[in-house]
Order: sequence, then structure tokens, then C-alpha cells
Amino acid sequence: MPPRIRAIKILVQCTSLAECELSVGYNSVPVNATPHAVLGHLTSMSVQAKPGSQGTSGIVSILNALTLPALKILVVSTAWVPNDPISTTLISLQQRSHFLLEHFSLSGIIDVVPLGMLFHAVPTLKTVSLHPYDQSIYRSLLLLLESPWPQNDKLLLPHLHSLELSAHALGIYANSSGKLQYHMVLDPDVIHHYRRLSNLRSPMLFAMLRKRFRGSPNSKDGIAQLKNVTLRTYRSSGEVGYGDDQGLQQAWIDDDDEFCALQLTVRKLKEQGIVVQFPVECID
Repeated sequence: MPPRIRAIKILVQCTSLAECELSVGYNSVPVNATPHAVLGHLTSMSVQAKPGSQGTSGIVSILNALTLPALKILVVSTAWVPNDPISTTLISLQQRSHFLLEHFSLSGIIDVVPLGMLFHAVPTLKTVSLHPYDQSIYRSLLLLLESPWPQNDKLLLPHLHSLELSAHALGIYANSSGKLQYHMVLDPDVIHHYRRLSNLRSPMLFAMLRKRFRGSPNSKDGIAQLKNVTLRTYRSSGEVGYGDDQGLQQAWIDDDDEFCALQLTVRKLKEQGIVVQFPVECID
């Protein structure tokens, strides 16, 4: 019996299970060969691809076998496989379960259009954490969070008060199993492309944040005020500076002088109860 079917059969028996963490491999299981589990008490689930996984079919098989009507927290971390996004599977899970998520975290390949459909279907989300391996999707992702949804002309995630996003410093990339690695970049074309994406991303990021910071919770069609923003940077420890310069190692704003000037705004926002952080995390 494949381990995944065995795992699902075990889950079927855990009718009172409230929290679950799974680490799954690549091999998929045909849908008609997979038992189905309805876990009516499960409120928190984390599922991630095992190191060395070469795709998301293992995670897809697990999620396709579950119905989770009470789910409040969902954390999904996939391997790096182009053209193999997980978002459509998450939509199917939501349509079966009709859960009202409050926290959602997704790492890996992110397809913005189905992600928007998921956000539209789950307006109860309060905290969202997104870590795309493909950094070029940020323009579409930030536009999704900043623009009204076409179907109702309202912003998505009206109750969102905490948002975490991650950026990769130059030379950081995800390998086939989703592990972040570093290699030195000397090609001027690659450097130019990276800086171009960064320069395009920054104004869109702050346009989105300004709209979310204002909020209008007392308005009929308003949104909650965004209170906590974490803009994380992943980079190599060999590239991190020391002392007073360490704060400039973030990858969200390419211009150091602009970032220093931004700190004044960050301090003013903190006085209003809005926290903006730029943590730097080393991958090695």
C-alpha cells in the first residue's frame, strides 16, 4: 500500500484531530484509488514537500483526499516546479470544505489568478504569508492586493491586518526541491534584470500598502486597516553586512538612501500602531 494512502487511512480514523502537520514526497496516487477523509474538527493544517521532492503531486494527492470544514489555519510549502502551481488544488479544497480561513501561508510556485479566486472565496482571512519562488510575479501579486476584484469592485481580503512577503537578494534562487541557495552573479544582464524588477516592484508595493494602511473598517464597503507588515529578505550569510549597515541588506528597496529615508516613515507609522519590519534571513 502506498504510504500516502496509508496516511490518509490513518487520518480517516482520527475523527477528533484538531491539528496536523504532514511532509509528503512526489509520487501521486490516482484519485479513484485514494480514500477520502472528512476531518470535521481539524482547525490547523501544515503540509510541505519533503526535501528532494521534484513536484507538487504528493501535496495535491493529500489535499484532494481531504475535506476540512472547520479549518482556520492552512500552511502549504511546495517544491519548485514551473507550471505546476498548487492554487487550483486549494480552490477545490475550499469549494469542498467551505472553510473560513483566518491564516494562510503559501511558499513555492504561485499562480496569481487562482490565488485571487481563493482570496475572493475566503474573505475571512486575517493574516497572509506569501513566499513566491518566482520573484517576477510580484507585480501581478501586488496589483491583486491593491486593486478591486472585478466581480464586485471591492478589495480582496477585507479583514486582512497582517501581511508577510519575502524577497530574494541577488543570487538567491530556489532549487528543484524548493531549497533556497546562493550563487554569485557576475552577468551584467542578470544584474540589470534583477534591479529592473526591484525598481518596478517598489512603487507598486507602497501603493498597495498606502491603500491598506488607510483602511475603513466602519464603512459598509471598507477594509480593515493593515497593522503588521513583514517584508522579509533572504540572502547568503556571506553577503550580509555588519554594524550600522546591516539594516540596508534588505532587498525590497534598491536605493540605500531611499531606504534610510523610509525609516522616518516607518517610525511615524509605529506611533499610529502600524508595524513595518524588514528582517533579513540568511539561508546558509
